[in-house]
Amino acid sequence: MVKTKNPLFFLVLLVFVMFAFLFCFSGQALAAQKITLIIDGEEIVPDVAPYIDVKTGRAMVPIRYATEPMGAILSWQGGSNATAYIYKDNITVTLPIGKKEASINGISCTLDSPAVIKNGRTMVPIRFLAEGMGASVAWEGTTKTITISWPDSLQVPPSTSKVIGYYYDSASLDALSANADTLTGVIHFSYQMDASGNISQTRGFASDLFYAENGGLAVAQANNIPAQLLVTDSFVSSVPSNVLPSATLRAQAISQIVTLVKQNGLIGVNLDFEAVPVSCRDSFVLFVKELKEALGKNYTVSLSLRPRSDSSQTWMEGYDYEALSRYADLMIVMCYNQHYSTSEPGPVAGLSWTESVIQYILNTGVDNSKLILGLGCYGYSWPQAGSGSSVRLTRVTELIEKYNVTVQWSQENQVPWFTYTDDTGMARELWFEDVTSMGLKAALVPKYQLGGVALWRLGFPSQEMYDAIVTNSSYIK
Repeated sequence: MVKTKNPLFFLVLLVFVMFAFLFCFSGQALAAQKITLIIDGEEIVPDVAPYIDVKTGRAMVPIRYATEPMGAILSWQGGSNATAYIYKDNITVTLPIGKKEASINGISCTLDSPAVIKNGRTMVPIRFLAEGMGASVAWEGTTKTITISWPDSLQVPPSTSKVIGYYYDSASLDALSANADTLTGVIHFSYQMDASGNISQTRGFASDLFYAENGGLAVAQANNIPAQLLVTDSFVSSVPSNVLPSATLRAQAISQIVTLVKQNGLIGVNLDFEAVPVSCRDSFVLFVKELKEALGKNYTVSLSLRPRSDSSQTWMEGYDYEALSRYADLMIVMCYNQHYSTSEPGPVAGLSWTESVIQYILNTGVDNSKLILGLGCYGYSWPQAGSGSSVRLTRVTELIEKYNVTVQWSQENQVPWFTYTDDTGMARELWFEDVTSMGLKAALVPKYQLGGVALWRLGFPSQEMYDAIVTNSSYIK
């Protein structure tokens, strides 16, 4: 005899099926409903529609359509550990794809909904991203509207002065990795502009390991260090003389720079134009202005400029410091090469000379916070007759030990120096930087409330010297 099943069983089963159907239908309906995204009063319409994660209720939005309207810069690390890096002001959000672990300025956070790839776009939890960058987020359930707005006065935590390093070769990679906790920026040397307005990688820099899988850019991104591309004027006056006055050539150069910056996932560009003639004074300012406009407010334009300490140096009239500062985000004044290979022997950068450069440039009207003190971490050795040559500080130490020299201290310049006779019998005079001399110059940053320091170059200073520079230049703004 066949037993009849309990009618209560069928009733429970029916109720269960109905609830499952309603839950699935309501979840799909919620996810499918059009979501409106408004940022600072403007509706943003992404090419892939925002949606609600039915498991967590979090709104997911294409990352690029969220970051750009909020004035943030987006950078990527590809590969198996794909990660998005979002920079705004002094805030860095690190957002691994497909993982619930993220961070804001290095502080770990756990997400309800991880960033995911959908229809070729990276979708991110918009509340976490926006609030992480200081915005307020409102959700209106009836109209399915996300509204993101900024407070009238954003409360940004105080920060120390900037520490920027020029990245030059594989030795720079080691220094970048060793000091990733204190560096706030890295500038990759280099590309160059020619007289036709074309931008190309400088010969010999294809093996600097910056764009390698575990190279400089990867280290910088993993440690939330913004990276810039450096472009020179080839250090010959014929290049700026030909390009800068021409609207067509300026546009060509700017277009190529913008492409390089964005394709490489960088936050901006540094212009190291050291051969700008007086005739190009105004057109150089115009070039910086047009470049900044082409890149947009979310990217940085910084300048590496030769130092000027008094009005008699008319060969530097190509720089209108005050006008340049209107459009550049940062101005690195390279306070080194006070003495150089063809000059008489003397300090790379005496303390009083360095201070006179800072005073002169600030007196032109440049904002203190935009001015970055460039420090040269090396020395120069001059023979008794003929031209001198630059010397790495590791080599200086070797010479001191090899020739058993007595290092002297210049009270006037606050730097060390010594004399010796080399293996050829030639008498030489060598001036260099040490921990004390660099610490004294770095202390000018808080004294004049400058934006920070920039080191030429990563890999040159010892760890002790680097630490002295960071310590002496730091202050709460």
